Amino acid sequence: MAKDIKKVEDLQQATDILTKRLREEEDRHPAFVGRYAACRITWKDNGETEDVIVKLLSDYENHEDDPDDNHIFYYVDSLRGLASLTLNDGIEDFIVDIDSINFLEKL
Repeated sequence: MAKDIKKVEDLQQATDILTKRLREEEDRHPAFVGRYAACRITWKDNGETEDVIVKLLSDYENHEDDPDDNHIFYYVDSLRGLASLTLNDGIEDFIVDIDSINFLEKL
């Protein structure tokens, strides 16, 4: 139970960090809409790193029709979804380095 509480706290902390970063970017550029996150991942099985693009979607179900699909490594439906990829005990085969995330409006 304590482990589950810690995981929720870690997820909330990561979400807060990303929310703050996105708001700071929006403050610098009022018309900015963060639709993409350029970031570095580390593969859990071999420790190799790779720079990738994650797309933040409000309509996740229609991502197959996305014209940018060839450039997108992963899709999430919220900042919380992106934050969940930064946790060491996540279910994916990779971990996103939270310090490497840069929000982009366009590719």
